[in-house]
Amino acid sequence: SSAASDVYKRQESERVTVSVCIDITLRIAYPLYDQMVRIAAECNAKTLDTQYADTVTLTLRMLDGTQESFLTKVTELCHGQEDIDISKPLNAIF
Repeated sequence: SSAASDVYKRQESERVTVSVCIDITLRIAYPLYDQMVRIAAECNAKTLDTQYADTVTLTLRMLDGTQESFLTKVTELCHGQEDIDISKPLNAIF
């Protein structure tokens, strides 16, 4: 029936993918913010939260195993002075 078909289509579109991810929290100076957002996007990191205080605190999520390039770019941008925390791998929607 048409109604059953509509329900099936709706269920198909609501499927989510759970992957092994890591969450990265980093604190950066305001002048580095735009560059950091660009780097995160280039490395396929998703922004979970942004907090503005004396520094900007970004919480990002990435697929586990894809973070090496991102971390290298962060180290270069921050001249080795990055303030970063990386979670243990977790199952999350990505």
